Amino acid sequence: MKQIYIIGTATLIAILIISYFSFKSFQKLNNDISPDIFNKLIKPYSELIANSDYEKAYKLYTTVSYKSKHSFDEYKTAQINNKNYFGELCKMSLTSGIFIKMIDKENKWIYRGTINYECKKISRKFTIDVAIENGVYKIAQTYPSQLSFVKMKSMIF
Repeated sequence: MKQIYIIGTATLIAILIISYFSFKSFQKLNNDISPDIFNKLIKPYSELIANSDYEKAYKLYTTVSYKSKHSFDEYKTAQINNKNYFGELCKMSLTSGIFIKMIDKENKWIYRGTINYECKKISRKFTIDVAIENGVYKIAQTYPSQLSFVKMKSMIF
């Protein structure tokens, strides 16, 4: 009986310690990383898109992996199509301010969050995967944030 009590107590203490460190890690992610991603990536990137400076946005704020999947011409065409469909981009903002740290398909650490794509005609939300490349936050992938049962091609926002 005493062994069961010791094992139960040790398990409870281990769960509390793990929970505390998980909470602290999540808190750091939301208090430090999310504002950093917004200020160093989302805000300047959205300003370039709003000003139709697509080449600079593509060059400075997308990963090598992203560029290998989407040529500049494809990217620029998508940005022009977005502008025609959604209207001029007013701003991009964080939906919840939460980014989740996870491993992507290429086994690299990424931060995934949801962005408000606020335009003059239509606004939309999209999900963004952010990677750190050469010490800088960059867009690794974007896609619609709605649930879907069909495989979707990556969206370019």
